[in-house]
Amino acid sequence: MQRTNVSAALNALVRKQKLVKTKTRPVQFLLAASHLQEPFTGLIGRLNSLQHAIKLAKAAVLYPSGPLNIHIVANGGAGSTTFVHEIQNFVEQRGILTAASSPIIVKCRDYADDIHQLDSQLFGEHGQLAHSLWAHSEGGIVVIDHYDYLDGPQRAQLTSVMEAVASHKQPPLIILVSGIDQEILRTQQLIMKIELPDFKQRPWSERWALIRRFLTIEAQQSKRTIRLELAVAQALMLANYDQNLKTMKATITMACAQAYVRFMADADREVRVYLADLSPAVQQALAHERDYQQELAAVLAAADLSFAAKSSSGLSSDSLQASRQQVEPGISPRSVQVPRSVEQSPSVIKPSIVQQRASNTQNLAQIVAPLIIKIVKDWQPDCERLLARPLTESVFNGLCLHINGMYRQMPTTKPASATMITQLQSQHVAEYEAAVKLAQVLATKLDLTISPAEVALLATFLVAQSPVTRHHPVCFTSCKEWGLPRP
Repeated sequence: MQRTNVSAALNALVRKQKLVKTKTRPVQFLLAASHLQEPFTGLIGRLNSLQHAIKLAKAAVLYPSGPLNIHIVANGGAGSTTFVHEIQNFVEQRGILTAASSPIIVKCRDYADDIHQLDSQLFGEHGQLAHSLWAHSEGGIVVIDHYDYLDGPQRAQLTSVMEAVASHKQPPLIILVSGIDQEILRTQQLIMKIELPDFKQRPWSERWALIRRFLTIEAQQSKRTIRLELAVAQALMLANYDQNLKTMKATITMACAQAYVRFMADADREVRVYLADLSPAVQQALAHERDYQQELAAVLAAADLSFAAKSSSGLSSDSLQASRQQVEPGISPRSVQVPRSVEQSPSVIKPSIVQQRASNTQNLAQIVAPLIIKIVKDWQPDCERLLARPLTESVFNGLCLHINGMYRQMPTTKPASATMITQLQSQHVAEYEAAVKLAQVLATKLDLTISPAEVALLATFLVAQSPVTRHHPVCFTSCKEWGLPRP
């Protein structure tokens, strides 16, 4: 087949949108990625708060004489990593650059304590660019993350390097990422500056959409339906997050983990998240609820506060996982895989169950500080001796998560009254004594000040397991008196 015929056939496929023709020399024909999601369309805010940023990014990439370098400015956690990822997808799908390798990413913050190593990465040993990242950058993408960590001399040298590689036959697309107050790098080349908004700068509808996305991810990961109390949704929308989406994601994950404790033994029930599951700072955001009643009502009045384990919105579990990774991996309640309580003597537990428990302990360590797990494990034999029964796995995990919340100063519940403390001391002597011993260990090893009310809360974990008190009216009385939401 002659070259002219091949070229004509390829161009015909381009017109049918089955191939993409690059603007490089030599010309390349790439398979059209029609089966993939169009870049930027998955971003919440693409038609509102991010619309201008997306237009600038596309304009920079499609600039007639070649892609313009880009400077993304955003506060921590505002989504710069995700936005860079979308730019990369856009470049690849349009066939703008020729390099087949992955983008080169330099995270300057990782070298904050080793400026010489950063120099070596950016500029090569003794300034020899042939031995630096730029030697492999032609026709590709170079991302310099946390650019604001560079000092004055390094920025000056980077300017010189960028001007030097611009003369290459196929210069790379350089993307700088820095904080919002960082001035644009001064070079002879044009640099497209793109600003990304903070969470609180986004419209109310976008705030709720972001919260919904993270909660949907949590439901998918835990394979449990999650339902919010209205006050929780309001507090999440009103709260200030010092690291924007990163902090918000962590807040949602920890709230779901706190709620998950109450439902670990019953895999068929939905997980209900109450205001007490949020951190004190997020709870306090409700103080501004009256100031924004209309805005909140406009979004939440008809909002679905339930998030199903199986998505009905067309989002696959793979796409949800990708969304989670783009905003940095976090901890999911799914990490703790707790079977129904197995109340057997350790001497008759099957090896497979022992292996499962060991695996669950490792997963629990992803949420709870290992020191706390060790403290509870060391206390467990003494507790079982006092109770004359083994400690179930669900109670062990519940205690670890509860103590972890105390240690991190997360909210628990309303404190126990003096009457309830007296009732526990008189009716559940063994459980209360075991809780006192645990509190003493926590005070010594974690420097925690454990009040009698908090000791009583620890005791309720053991009382709930007791074969004598299970389904006993005292449990319901305690839930009502302490303000605990009934599962």
